[in-house]
Amino acid sequence: MKHAFTPGGAAKVLANLYALTDSALAIEAQAFSNDLKNWLHQHFELNSHQTLYLAQLNPEATGFYATQGAFALQNRLPIYLEVSEHESQDGEEGGDDQGKIIYTKGSATAVTDGQGQLFAEGELYYCIRY
Repeated sequence: MKHAFTPGGAAKVLANLYALTDSALAIEAQAFSNDLKNWLHQHFELNSHQTLYLAQLNPEATGFYATQGAFALQNRLPIYLEVSEHESQDGEEGGDDQGKIIYTKGSATAVTDGQGQLFAEGELYYCIRY
């Protein structure tokens, strides 16, 4: 089931993913890492503006977002979507995408012990600002 690309919709998608078995979640994390744009289309109801913006998103940035998210998913870390209110301006060319920036912030990190055991901790935020 697809959800709206909103903070609430993202929380629902994450809850569904974290209810999966470890092996099923690993498959989702790999898909997220391999093709983030397609993964987003499969899990979210995107409007035409979101689809267009996603299509033109910088490939290096997309790869970075995908790597961070896949690590957080695989390790069941908290992931949040923060979207600022969009204040449209009359006569603005480009519609909803004028001035949009996307970035990540967080504290997701990997810690290993003397036996090589991985412990992931922290959280990840995907932020959309206008």
